[in-house]
Amino acid sequence: MGINLIRPYKFLTFGVGAHYIVQTEQVGYKVNREELGVDISYDTTYRVVNSNFVSNGKPVLLIEKQINEIETPSFTLVEDYLYRTNTFKRLSIPVFIGVQKNYGRIMAELRAGLVANYLFDHQGAYISKDLAVTEDFGQSNSIRDLVYGYQFNLSLGYQVNEIVGVGVRCGYEEDLTSFTNQYDSRWRNQNLGLWLLYQPNW
Repeated sequence: MGINLIRPYKFLTFGVGAHYIVQTEQVGYKVNREELGVDISYDTTYRVVNSNFVSNGKPVLLIEKQINEIETPSFTLVEDYLYRTNTFKRLSIPVFIGVQKNYGRIMAELRAGLVANYLFDHQGAYISKDLAVTEDFGQSNSIRDLVYGYQFNLSLGYQVNEIVGVGVRCGYEEDLTSFTNQYDSRWRNQNLGLWLLYQPNW
């Protein structure tokens, strides 16, 4: 959602806006987790207890059997999956220039501009450097508050009367700078939306 202030000049339009954007991503990481186990082996020893023992008048050799259990720690790599949902809330300030062409009541416009994005709220996590666990954004201080980008928009509208116009706009936006510190992470957005134009006769 957003609002733009537009100043037309001949076939050009100049403007600045304020947009509220919520972005959500589902992330999944395949990691190798080290699992501790125990290998158990047995060692059997025999020891002569008494070589002079007699049973029913017959000499018997008494032997003691001893079984020793040996535990050896072992490490096994196990494939695991970590899933998180990340949410980002941005206040975007686009500054743009456009080319507009009117065909009767039909309006067509192409815009290009630069965008300053202020990330004022974020929830979620990214994978740690050792690819073992996920780290919350707040704990790792991995998110940058200010991100710059650019955008292109193509719109088609209808002039209802001298004051009001309505239309549809499709656009593409991409970050020029990374919004994370540990990685090079940039948003690339394709969007489609409706717009309402109000032109007071000042």
